[in-house]
Amino acid sequence: MASSLCLAYAASVVAADVVSVDSILKHPSSYQRRMVTLTGTASGVVQNLGRSGYSQICVQDFNLNDGTGTIPVRYLALCETVDEKVVTVRESDRVVVNATVDAPPENVGITGDTPRLRAMATEVTKSGN
Repeated sequence: MASSLCLAYAASVVAADVVSVDSILKHPSSYQRRMVTLTGTASGVVQNLGRSGYSQICVQDFNLNDGTGTIPVRYLALCETVDEKVVTVRESDRVVVNATVDAPPENVGITGDTPRLRAMATEVTKSGN
């Protein structure tokens, strides 16, 4: 039963409107603080699994490439959780990411420099695509 619920949930996530990374990179201020769904392949995965103890935050940073561009992603989760929705991202995983785009205005439009933006993931699921 739980696995069928997970499959139904994953299907609903994939069915949501997916934004291309290229669109975010070209118009970062349009996406500032906006919730988006991104799909792609993870690379450069760095995990900080936190310290032992209750309610420690684990950080996963990775780059997400959807074929149109690459955006850095940060995924925060509780290390010691029974929540089955928390996913450990591995190198070359295909993932669906629900995130808030963080494109601070002071970083947007800097001449000759790429804006420092990031997708702050609220949820990551693995994709079989």
